[in-house]
Amino acid sequence: MGRFVGVLLLAVVPTACVTTVQSVCTDCDGNDCSAFTSYHADSICDSGCGEVNFNCETWNFDGGDCIGIAVPNCTTCLLYTSDAADE
Repeated sequence: MGRFVGVLLLAVVPTACVTTVQSVCTDCDGNDCSAFTSYHADSICDSGCGEVNFNCETWNFDGGDCIGIAVPNCTTCLLYTSDAADE
């Protein structure tokens, strides 16, 4: 009978080579929105008049909060709420 000789290779990755991936939140205007993720889909249309703009296709028009309402151009801003909050 023959003998099987296996080879075990171990890779050691130095800690200097390990990088951490940070998630980056970018709103519709390209601004950092990391501090405002709780504003997404909260029944208030965040269209860029305040701290963040989620009113674009990428953010599903603020999770639907901005669909079916008149969104201001931000020269005069009010808080707009969607009908979804009333249902």
